[in-house]
Amino acid sequence: ITAGTDTLTAALAVGSSNAVRQDSLGSFNAPATAVSANTLTVASTSASVSLTKDSTYANQSVALPATGFKVGSWNLNGSSTEDILVTTLSFDVDEVTVSADDFNESDLTNLTVLVKNSSGAVIANPSPIATVSAADNNFSVNFTLAKNANVKIEVYANLGSTVTTAEKVKTDLTVTGTALVSGTAIDASSGNIDGQTLTAATASITVSKDASSPVTAIVYDNQLVTTLAAKFDAVTAGYNLTDLTVTLGAANAATVIQSVQLYDGATLVKSIPMTTTTTAVFNGISVNVPANTNKVLTVKVQLGSIGVGAGTTGSTITTSIASASHAVYTNTSTGVSTSSSTEEAGTATGSSMYAYAATPTITNVALPTTTLGTGTQTVSKFTIASNGGTIGWKYLAFTIAKNISGTDTLASATVWDVDTNTQIAGTPTFTGSVEADSDTAGGLTFVADDEQQINGSKTYLVKMTVAGTLASGDNLSVSIAQPLTAVDAPDAYADVLTDDATATFIWTDQAVVSHSATTDDWNHGYLVKNLPTDTQTLTY
Repeated sequence: ITAGTDTLTAALAVGSSNAVRQDSLGSFNAPATAVSANTLTVASTSASVSLTKDSTYANQSVALPATGFKVGSWNLNGSSTEDILVTTLSFDVDEVTVSADDFNESDLTNLTVLVKNSSGAVIANPSPIATVSAADNNFSVNFTLAKNANVKIEVYANLGSTVTTAEKVKTDLTVTGTALVSGTAIDASSGNIDGQTLTAATASITVSKDASSPVTAIVYDNQLVTTLAAKFDAVTAGYNLTDLTVTLGAANAATVIQSVQLYDGATLVKSIPMTTTTTAVFNGISVNVPANTNKVLTVKVQLGSIGVGAGTTGSTITTSIASASHAVYTNTSTGVSTSSSTEEAGTATGSSMYAYAATPTITNVALPTTTLGTGTQTVSKFTIASNGGTIGWKYLAFTIAKNISGTDTLASATVWDVDTNTQIAGTPTFTGSVEADSDTAGGLTFVADDEQQINGSKTYLVKMTVAGTLASGDNLSVSIAQPLTAVDAPDAYADVLTDDATATFIWTDQAVVSHSATTDDWNHGYLVKNLPTDTQTLTY
């Protein structure tokens, strides 16, 4: 018989008076003509299976000792012609590096095998081998590998601790059985198939600030604020985080923080009430970081009230985790705590947050027109909103750029409350001679006579008179800049104006008793949301 060429066809022969009619009697031939069955092509004269190393399980670095570690994984693919009865799985242990501290069979105990079908269900689990030999660690099994089916074969072992780092070992596998139709003896792939190489390595876990950690910001009171996203990277072995200390390393933090909370994604791990100390100690937690993966935990603080009889306005909040001194892990391979180990390293420090009773947001609003003309024009329109309570402001500074042909001037600047359609009393001052002919850049400062208070939001616009002979392409642009690069402690209005001469927005959260222009609750515009604003331009 030639595989792939020869065929077999069975036929039902013509009958010879082999059927009798039930009513009229009499016999006839059934069938009257020969009837052929389906044609079978001979696919193979012998059954075979294939055994390959599992490509989804890579070579492994392993911290020693380790219990129940997967030392090898293979895929066994069935015959295309008939079912196979698998009877023996035979493992050898092969040294990969040779030195005085070989990683070999003496470092493996309790060799255990699991055979899983394509759905992951265990279909064979023979008794473990306690003492491992260099060759012929044989497991007797008795399962049927159906035609064209496949199974996964996994071998596990306990690994000793006497191996030098970088030493390697691997196992190989031979599968034998019998074809259930032809009775052919099966030796999968006709030899030993290497599994994954194991390398003895040092385990470590490192904490660092994750890229998702929030940036420096101003925040308002009575809300839950995320201050740090800390990433824990486990290398070689998995770790269970059992204890963690968060340090609050900034002035006045304890006066505004009610609790410190630790989250794993959206799940609250634990909340610690804040006291007069500068640390929050999370004991008795359980957060698993699997080997060669990372876990991001977030630190959040619940802010209390800020203001009269409460927390201090402008308080700085920072949270940090120093792994070597403030975290305790259990190595899941060794079961050993890292409380006094060199396995742990790193520091994660969150960006500074500055807490106030309320904070402002400035947002541009579309101009009534973007066409430049002569006469009184709206050159800037924006909303100032309060977050968390009432804010006030007294000072705004605008950047102006113009490119106007011929003789041109700017004059008569005013600031208006759009919501009430009233002009705000104050002192406008052009800077840099931008108002003069041919000057192309400068600014406008505006000091309100009275503090402008906002609870919710208010929309404002800036008007000025434009004079000159306009030509196509002439333009005038206005924005609010943000030249400051650092937070300054709250101060009296006049002191902020003096100390932060480049400030473009001076505001207050009205957090000090008997608030006025002289109380120390005024701030410049650093970190105010949307500062600098986008430029608003009018073009002829």
